Amino acid sequence: MRIKRVAIAPNPRKRWAHSLARELHAFLAERGISVTHARQHADLLITIGGDGTILHEKRHSELPIFGIGSETSFVCQARRDNWRPILSKALARPRVDPRAQLASALNGRQLEDAMNEVFIRNSDHRVLTFDLRVNGRKFHFTADGVIFSTPTGSTAYAYSAGGFELKPSSRKFEVVALAPYRRAFKPLVVREGARCKLIVRTKQPAIAVIDGQFCHVLKPGVNTLVVKKSKRSVRLLR
Repeated sequence: MRIKRVAIAPNPRKRWAHSLARELHAFLAERGISVTHARQHADLLITIGGDGTILHEKRHSELPIFGIGSETSFVCQARRDNWRPILSKALARPRVDPRAQLASALNGRQLEDAMNEVFIRNSDHRVLTFDLRVNGRKFHFTADGVIFSTPTGSTAYAYSAGGFELKPSSRKFEVVALAPYRRAFKPLVVREGARCKLIVRTKQPAIAVIDGQFCHVLKPGVNTLVVKKSKRSVRLLR
């Protein structure tokens, strides 16, 4: 893999991202790499801002991504204070690290893919009762919510809720209940190819939050949420 042309996507709400983008232009020019606004002609997309910028931009591009973030970023390969040597190494010997995503559908309507997690939570601070089916296995439990997590997301919210830490290269995903009543549901690692079907059984609706960016209402007893491994992955440049 040889990188000749790069597209740059700074977070428009972060002033430092635009300043760093100008530095990045000069950095790439010194190495004979051109910057293009036409992503269809680019070999790489560099995002500047943080993990949220990667989550936003990956929906609009299938290019390999190199993320530059702040000290709190986790998915980004570099921070704004150390990106030069890390990017230099990645450009010299580019290696793509594919990250699995989750695909979800609400009553057959396809939702956005999740790089981290699909989180089902209550809308009015009450507990929820769920019916969950995983490839024929049936579960019925009450909890504050349910997290369907990718390997990338397994070190974040799911892990804090008692889930397992999966290797980034894993082809599995996991299901974690948030504060389940009497611990009636234990974290479950799901194999590739499995389909999870979730129905809310309480009177109040729930909300499905995808990567903290998109929200969809689940009507109790009416909506069925299906979650499975997506056919599309996010490719990170290492």
